[in-house]
Amino acid sequence: MKILIVEDEPLIADSLFQLLRILEYEPYPPVSNPADAIEILEHNPPDLVLLDLNLAHNLSGLEVAAYIQNHKLKIPFIVLTSNSGASMVAQVKKYHPASYLIKPFMREALFAAIEIAVPDEEEEEIIDDAILLKTGNRSEILNLRELIYLKASGKYTELHFSFGKRLVRLPLSSFIKENQNQSLLRVHKTYAVNPSYIKAFAVDELFMGDSKIPIGRFFMPAVNNYLKSRGIHKKELRG
Repeated sequence: MKILIVEDEPLIADSLFQLLRILEYEPYPPVSNPADAIEILEHNPPDLVLLDLNLAHNLSGLEVAAYIQNHKLKIPFIVLTSNSGASMVAQVKKYHPASYLIKPFMREALFAAIEIAVPDEEEEEIIDDAILLKTGNRSEILNLRELIYLKASGKYTELHFSFGKRLVRLPLSSFIKENQNQSLLRVHKTYAVNPSYIKAFAVDELFMGDSKIPIGRFFMPAVNNYLKSRGIHKKELRG
């Protein structure tokens, strides 16, 4: 899960960043003003925003909340503030925050707020060579033979198919474990691939259609063993 931190206190921002990494989320580098936050929302939107209200130079995090609401972005945000007054709560309420945390807050409170803010919209069920992906009231059967590669995204896994990308709420290692019969090849701490889509490779990367997938040093022996088992050697792929 990708999380944007909007916080002007460097120590707090860094602490949040490190804590989110420990909790296995993917925090963006913190920003300290609404303009930078809005630019990220426009060009690289996160899954969630942690939003401090009282920013430096008399700026307010409510500018970010208003932008999310006015542009109808489906990005939940959690308010972080030391102000628990009724008037502040009333101001924030009209922007429909996913949660409202009073500083200082416990690690467990932050984790619970994040998990509640981003619901489990997608569930997957294994059906032989396919998975049944449920998103709200919609169900989609995805043929795993068309799965090209997988990418870890915190507690989620991105599934890159020949027809597009899907997201499941399951860590990469768990997805591979549940699909051991699919011959998925782990090639990096962040990536696994469907070997049948390997077109060529260099010293430290695989070419999967239009995508280049890095090969981690730890995983190189497994990749080399697979290629050798298919009668493929590095020198044969150099051109």
